[in-house]
Order: sequence, then C-alpha cells, then structure tokens
Amino acid sequence: MELFHTEFFEVGKSPYIIAEIGLNHNGSLDLAKRMIDSAAENGARCAKFQIFRSECFIHKEAKLGSGSLQEFFKQFELSDEEWIKLAEHARETGIDFAAAVFDDPSIALYPSLHPSFVKIASGDINNSILVEKLKKLNLPFIFSTGTAEQSEVDRMVRWLHGFKKAVLLCVSSYPARPGDYQLPVIPQWKELYQCPAGISDHCSNPVLSIASVAIGSSIIERHFTTDRSLPGPDQKLSDEPHDLRRVVIESHIVYESLQSVKKCQESEKGVKKGARRALYAKRDILPGDPFRLDDWIDLRPSGGFDISEVELLSNKKAAISISEGSILSAGMFV
Repeated sequence: MELFHTEFFEVGKSPYIIAEIGLNHNGSLDLAKRMIDSAAENGARCAKFQIFRSECFIHKEAKLGSGSLQEFFKQFELSDEEWIKLAEHARETGIDFAAAVFDDPSIALYPSLHPSFVKIASGDINNSILVEKLKKLNLPFIFSTGTAEQSEVDRMVRWLHGFKKAVLLCVSSYPARPGDYQLPVIPQWKELYQCPAGISDHCSNPVLSIASVAIGSSIIERHFTTDRSLPGPDQKLSDEPHDLRRVVIESHIVYESLQSVKKCQESEKGVKKGARRALYAKRDILPGDPFRLDDWIDLRPSGGFDISEVELLSNKKAAISISEGSILSAGMFV
C-alpha cells in the first residue's frame, strides 16, 4: 500500500510548515477542526496533534501542583471516533495530518488516521520501547530533540536506521529563550545524518524559525492556536493566525533567496543599464586615428562596448568617423 505524503523529504522544496495544535483544541472536536481550517488558510502544510490515553502514559499518582497530572491530561483527549473524523477533516481541507503518539492504544489507532508521519516527542528521546513499537507502523519519523544531548540524538538516528526521518532542533522550555537554541547544528545534522533537519521553535518571536531557513532548515514547527486567550497550557506561547501567516511568508522569502550562484536578476536589469557606464567620445575621431583612452570619458548609462574590455582596443584604429558624444560600440575600431 502506498503510504503517506511526505513532502519535506523531497529535495528542493520550500520550508514545510507544521502548525503544532497539540493540546490547544482543549478536547473539543469542533475547536480542533476550526484550528485545522485556520492553519490551512494561513499557509501551514501540516496540522499536528498529540494523541494519548493519559492513564497509559502517566502514573496515576503523578501530581501537577496539588492535582492529578493524569486528570490534567485527560481533558485534552479525543475519542478514537473523533480522531478519525478530525484526520478526515484535515484531508478534506487539503492539509497533512500527523501527531506525536504516546501509548499502545494510540499506536493501534494511528494507521487508521492516514497520517503523513509519526512524531517522537522530545520527552521520548530516550524511549527505545516506544520507538520500537512506532517502527512497526512503517511510517516516516520526525523527532524533536528538546532536553537531549548530542549523544542521544546520535542514538535516536541509529534506532531509526532504515527509516525515512527528520530531526528538529528543539528547546523544551515554554516559552524558550532564543539564546538557548543552537542553530548551527541544523546544517551539521543534515550533513551528518543525511536527512532533513529543521526547528521546533518554542520562542514567542518567530525570528529563529525564519532565520533557520537560511542555513538549511527544511521544517518549521510552531505551536498554533486561533486565540491566545483560550484556556490551556500552550495557548499563550502559540502563534495566532496572523503570526503563522508571517512565518509562512517570510520563511518562503528567505528560501527563495537561497541561490548558490550569483547572477544578475531580471529585477536588476534596468538598474544595471542605468548605473553602469559606457565610453563616450570627447572629440570627433577620424578614420585611421588610433584608439586613445584620453579621447573617451566613462559616463552613465551603459551600452555599446563593455568598458571592462577596453584593453582589447589597444593598438587598434578607428574604422569610421566618430562624432563627439558618440557611445563606443563594437566595430568602431579594427
């Protein structure tokens, strides 16, 4: 069976923008659908979620403050039927669907959602048990590297040997300090692992996401919501629709500038003609007169003979009469 659309693995593609909706749907299918719609409208190419059963990956006695951590996460769960509807809605909207998957029931559900890839969250960077289960899905992987040491990133790449994969630079702080990111590892990882690399950006300002494209980032993941004033742990650090649109537009601007050979652009040709110079005769020149640079002056605009090649006229003589003010052109001297 042909698996799933994985555009970010194709060479020469512009940045693959992931709207990390995550928990921001607050357990509401309708809100999750609206967030997918908004992400697609504002240029994201993937809407990403987190799929779990809280009792299957959080200890029942774990605390969040004075309350239950398990119960806290339970409010962000959707039923299997709701996940199926949500993934179908994403496909109908024309945006890729994917999720970080945390436990056995969610892994069992995941193939029915026809996702583009499976995400390994930063917290599972050392979880070989989960990774081995996820590998049985036979999907491409994206994994985040928040809290990880370089040796742990190396190890994850080894664990995923033989699978399509991409690695995201990440800082697991909410919001993160831009200075805590190490952007140079993105091109290093691309070279070392021979796979796409990008950024999972938890900073409030998207400047690092946009800048990362200039050094080869293929993927940008940012938290996304339709309204930062909604309740939930990630809403305030998330991009609203206009923020996402900025990331999409500006990252594409940077991408379009990544030409490896310097050349004159179409947009520059008018300026080139006006700003460069040509040689103009300072006096009347008769046939047979030798070419002397003193008889000419370099003035704007350009045209005729390229003055960078003026040395080619040494020892040549005028082939025709040249009136004062004429622009030097090929064939005047032989």
